[in-house]
Parts: sequence; structure tokens; C-alpha cells
Amino acid sequence: MPDVVREWRDTHPDEAIPDGLVLTQPLPVSSSEKARGIADRAIHCQYRHDRARRTPHGIDEQIAKAQRVIEGHGAVKRNRFITLSGARVLASSSRLTLLVAPGWKGYTTNLVGQPATFVIDAYHQLCLCGTPRQHRRGRPGAGR
Repeated sequence: MPDVVREWRDTHPDEAIPDGLVLTQPLPVSSSEKARGIADRAIHCQYRHDRARRTPHGIDEQIAKAQRVIEGHGAVKRNRFITLSGARVLASSSRLTLLVAPGWKGYTTNLVGQPATFVIDAYHQLCLCGTPRQHRRGRPGAGR
């Protein structure tokens, strides 16, 4: 969890997080990285109520699936809650880490001079690039 999110939680312990809250944490690079031409970065952390509502349910589903795999009722494909080290073990620390900050999503950028809304909108536009035109508009035939 980024420091800005932790600090906000510490200064507002009993407050509900406002939907759409964006917190920015600068990530300056070291002098040796600067010498190699690596730019400063920033993380824009955005909170969405809908994302927070869905997250615990999805995590619980993944853990239940991992438990079934450990019991031998399925194959291990990709599950972040299973630790493979000789024996299959359920990694409970992963669940705790995810449940600490449900609803937050981080957007990392090297465009430190741009506002957070610009960066977040750009990320969302990237996600839409691969979808057909009618899906972007929400109704078939609207893009004609």
C-alpha cells in the first residue's frame, strides 16, 4: 500500500473514503538513475466504492478455488493464494494484504507534470483501444 494511502487512513481513521478520491505519491529517482536518463515517476492512487465492494467477494472466491485445488479437486493454473514449495500451501498473508486496501487502484506514470485525471483517463483509454467500436459506445450500431 503506498504511503499516501496509509497517511490518509491515519489522518482520517473513522471517515469513509470518498468515492473517486485520488492521492498522488511522487517517486523521485536516485541520482544514478537520473544519470542513466530514467525519469521521476508518480503513483496516482484512486479509490472507487464499486471496486471496494467487489474486491472482498472476488478474493473469497479465489481463496475457495485455491482450497479446492489444495484438496486435490483441480489443477493449479494461476492462483496467487497457492504457494508451491514441495507441497501445496494456502498463502493466507496474500488475502490480508489485499483486504487492507480494497477499492484502491494505482496508476504509475513518468508524466509527473500532468494532473492525475489526465493519467487515469489515459490508462482507461488504453483499455478501450482493443474493444470493438460498438462496445465502447455501449450500444450496437452507434458508431456508424
